Amino acid sequence: MSRTVFTIYAWFVLAGLLPATAVQAQETGGAPGPAAPTAVAPAAPATTTLDAVEVTAERPPEPAGATHLTGEELGRVPGAGEDPLKAIQALPGIATSTDASALPAVWGASPADNIYYVDFLPVAYLFHVDGFESVLNPWLIKGFDLYAAGYGPQYGDVVGAVFDVRLRDPRTDRFGGLVDVGLLGANLLVEGPLGQDTSFYLAGRRSYFELLRKSVTDNANHIVFQLPTYDDYQGKFVWKIDSRNRLTVHLTGAADEQRLTVQANSPIALQDPVLGGDIYQDTSNSTVAAVLDSDLGPKASNKLAAGFMKDKTDSGTAGAGTVVATGDTVFAREQLHLQPRPDHALTLGADLQRAQLALDVHALDPRCTEFSPACDYTSAPLVRIHQPVRQILADAYAEDRWQFLERWAASAGVRTSRDDYLGHTYTEPRLGIEWSLTRNTLLSARWGRHNESPPLEQEAPVAGNPGLRHLRSDDTVLGIARKENPDLSWRAEVYHKRFAELVVADPVLNYANAASGTSRGLVVSIKKEPTTPVFGFVSLSFARAERRDDASGQSFPFDYDEPLIATVVASYKASPAWQFGARWSFHSGTPYTPVIGTGTFPDGRLRPIYGAIDSQRAPNYSRLDLRFDHQVSRNFSNYVDLINLYNRGNVAGYTYNATYSQSQTQYQLPRLISVGIQYRF
Repeated sequence: MSRTVFTIYAWFVLAGLLPATAVQAQETGGAPGPAAPTAVAPAAPATTTLDAVEVTAERPPEPAGATHLTGEELGRVPGAGEDPLKAIQALPGIATSTDASALPAVWGASPADNIYYVDFLPVAYLFHVDGFESVLNPWLIKGFDLYAAGYGPQYGDVVGAVFDVRLRDPRTDRFGGLVDVGLLGANLLVEGPLGQDTSFYLAGRRSYFELLRKSVTDNANHIVFQLPTYDDYQGKFVWKIDSRNRLTVHLTGAADEQRLTVQANSPIALQDPVLGGDIYQDTSNSTVAAVLDSDLGPKASNKLAAGFMKDKTDSGTAGAGTVVATGDTVFAREQLHLQPRPDHALTLGADLQRAQLALDVHALDPRCTEFSPACDYTSAPLVRIHQPVRQILADAYAEDRWQFLERWAASAGVRTSRDDYLGHTYTEPRLGIEWSLTRNTLLSARWGRHNESPPLEQEAPVAGNPGLRHLRSDDTVLGIARKENPDLSWRAEVYHKRFAELVVADPVLNYANAASGTSRGLVVSIKKEPTTPVFGFVSLSFARAERRDDASGQSFPFDYDEPLIATVVASYKASPAWQFGARWSFHSGTPYTPVIGTGTFPDGRLRPIYGAIDSQRAPNYSRLDLRFDHQVSRNFSNYVDLINLYNRGNVAGYTYNATYSQSQTQYQLPRLISVGIQYRF
């Protein structure tokens, strides 16, 4: 649902029960634009593969803040379980909450601040079980573009990053498919031509590890976890109407079910009694949409999309109440690309989304935010909401890219967005410049202002504040990228982001725009292309991210502040049948807020007294993963992933006993083995 975050009280609880699992809601919006021409001259070709045909095209150095990767580049990253989108954990400058979550925190912004597209269309959420696995069949992912900061006006309204996923087209030569059976679930893909100008694919997935083991018990905390279930499907129908027009129909859907029981003798239930009992969350989404691509001649092209999205979240948190939110979203988007002169490229576009949300809330609301470590449900006020919420978002944008000298290019754009629910209009500039110092060296800079609507639970009537303003960020990115040769390239980027109008809990208004923040860092990466048996990449990021409560003047590290992140990914293709890979990851320990004493609530319960927010850090993190791929025959292959090979006990966080007198360390994934089998037909 466009720019809407459901009020999921159950998940606030889970975040407290499992400090390793910082569960975030997914956001959608905006629309990606076509790739703009660069100031870099064409270079010699390299090879990529599509079905049985090899196409050659070498990518030029990438401008600051942008990363373009193929599904093949990420699909065999060790530890990712054959999931290209989960492999984004290995990209430079990206932090995640735990080993089990792929939800990315990019350059000092929260995972909830990102925006995701799939083939020009919005998605309700991109990962199952809050980051465990992507909702897309890995064999359909052609590639994706990551815009970490300072992106152009053709991208939507968020203060985080843009993830633009591209799915491949169905094959047109014959019918075929793929069966992929892994340790946790199975995929099925069927595709082929329907006629001379039409083709299709259908893909589906279902988890089944809950059939092997129903539940897992945390004996120390007396919590019983039901193993989650999930499923998804994707369908694409392509009709080449004529030589200039192409219609694509998309069908997508996903569903997740998660449950746990907090037993009466659990420290959680003794500390916060209303949390004792059953906690659940069921989430589902389905989308049907059509995209018309039109070639309007040598100087113009157009993309028009329209669709309908339906999503539902049903959650309950023991005695803390229930929340049911059902949303229907109708959306349309238009993008026109013009090339009036060889040195000018103009992009014009507009988005319109109408969301109708039915809220049924009967729950205790402790108003938890990153600025409020104390989060007690038993003493929280009861909120009752039973009413529809309507939100219309309208956006228009324009960008002109000007190649004003042979080696210089500049872009200037503006985006205007209107939120009728909060009654605000934002007009924001986006600027960029590129200098092709040499044929293979690109210097670039980008600056932009961005805004983001607050989560629905903060702006909703009764429990929230409909008078909130949008979150804001000002991004500055400087970069240098160089290709030393067709096999080897490197890049370095320096960024600075200023956040404003962040939201804190308020005793009178429920929530208020009374916080700010900064993030700054250096990201360096070196990449070896798979043109020889040995290939891979190395990345380093040095960064700091902070938040500030403007009312109190208190500053503290951001929840995802990791000053040092290092990743090494190396692969060796020993033969056409065998490939071996390794990934080593290291990052600074994540910050957390300690309990330094106790007091009492009015009802006599012990009340934790917290130290300064995020004033302590978990130990540094380190992990080594290995991967073995074997192509047994033309149709049959398998792989083995060895996760956390040296079985390091990486700390995810800490919980406390019922009296807060002792802490218990919660650990991330131990040594694990993941096995998968694929059969193509």
